[in-house]
Amino acid sequence: MIRIVKIEKIKRTKAWYNVILENGEYFVANDEIIYRENLKEGNRIKSHLLKKLEEEGEEKRGKEIALKSLSRRERSEKEIRSRLKIKGIGEKAEDNIIKNLKKYEYLNDREFARRFVNNFMNKKPSGRKLVSFELRKRGISEQIIEEELNSFFSKIDEKELAYRALKKKLKSLTNFSINGRKKKVSDFLFRRGFSWEIIDEVIKDTILED
Repeated sequence: MIRIVKIEKIKRTKAWYNVILENGEYFVANDEIIYRENLKEGNRIKSHLLKKLEEEGEEKRGKEIALKSLSRRERSEKEIRSRLKIKGIGEKAEDNIIKNLKKYEYLNDREFARRFVNNFMNKKPSGRKLVSFELRKRGISEQIIEEELNSFFSKIDEKELAYRALKKKLKSLTNFSINGRKKKVSDFLFRRGFSWEIIDEVIKDTILED
């Protein structure tokens, strides 16, 4: 058995505590665990119960962190895993949390990718390469990326997207020569992830002629 030497509130949380043990180690517990197990400073905990409480506290704390993060906006599995790691949640608890979030549809990378593509394109019309890059950063699998982008681009003309992206940019290029405008447009569309084929088609269009 091991003695509890201190129970201290974790800053910026409503109901979480560090339960500090006489050997210098600690585990996290919320009000529910502390009340249920009658945890108090000076009390002793049996080894088998200590292990159980460590795992329970870590998993519940991690789940709360994940749900709070998801309440702000939809996130990918990679983003949630990164958040849990930053908060010190162990691999076993992390895997259990992710498993349960998927079970109850709080996490779904395919749905995340689908909505991300639509929202991203509405705010920032871009080519396939840039959207692929943004999805990879968020840990979306290559298969999902390919399938969702194929679905999106099958319903829209990528050249039309390029014109939408250029709409505001062109207004700032009126004082440039034709060659200067071509260079500016080329660089801009390349950064937006459009292919050279699309860029060439747009540059050749009469929209750039004096």
